[in-house]
Amino acid sequence: MEVSVESFNNFGDNDKRMAVPAYAIELKINRVSVMPQVLQNGSKNKIDPNKWNPLIMNFRKLYSLTSELSESRLARKPEALYAPWKQKGLKRLIGNFLLGRSNKRHSH
Repeated sequence: MEVSVESFNNFGDNDKRMAVPAYAIELKINRVSVMPQVLQNGSKNKIDPNKWNPLIMNFRKLYSLTSELSESRLARKPEALYAPWKQKGLKRLIGNFLLGRSNKRHSH
């Protein structure tokens, strides 16, 4: 992923329990590059989760993904229904409005 830093904020300065400085870094993803071997057959922009095997550090131990455990209820419907940025026309306007309203409510 190619990113740019949008904001860099320190926190916990007055908390004596913080042994080291802590920072919240907000990044903007500008570009994503993917190896063609992990794409779904016939797709230029969708990753096949059965071909993708990332290395994950979890509690200082290294893991990788295993096979699919079960179907997600989210996967039963078209992606555009839960991805408002993929909607068009009035549905997109309504989705953007609701998303913006939700973001304002949960900020700060």
